[in-house]
Amino acid sequence: MYLKTNQFHMQQFAYLIQRLKAIDEGGQSLLDSSILMLASNLFDGDAHSAEQMPVVLAGRAGGALKTGRIVDYFDKGNDNRRACSLYLSLMDRMGVRLDRFGDADKRLDKLWSDAV
Repeated sequence: MYLKTNQFHMQQFAYLIQRLKAIDEGGQSLLDSSILMLASNLFDGDAHSAEQMPVVLAGRAGGALKTGRIVDYFDKGNDNRRACSLYLSLMDRMGVRLDRFGDADKRLDKLWSDAV
């Protein structure tokens, strides 16, 4: 049942991406201007493993988000791969600047086009 639920959510996410991609905003799509996030709190539903959290980002954030790649933070250590660090990074790009969110006060690197 867990697999079927995840497959349904992925299908809905793909549908939303296609719909946003089809909306023209004067030379670029609404998807190009957006950031969408799909995440799971479990890496392995059968084992209830939460050591790795799969996250999919879609959209280009107006060209700010580097796309078409996999970014792996697993070997960066727990202090450098918190979900709340991702949320801080996303909020920064949306104009919401917080010093801290949840358990994090650092941002994730390597997400944005201007990152090294």
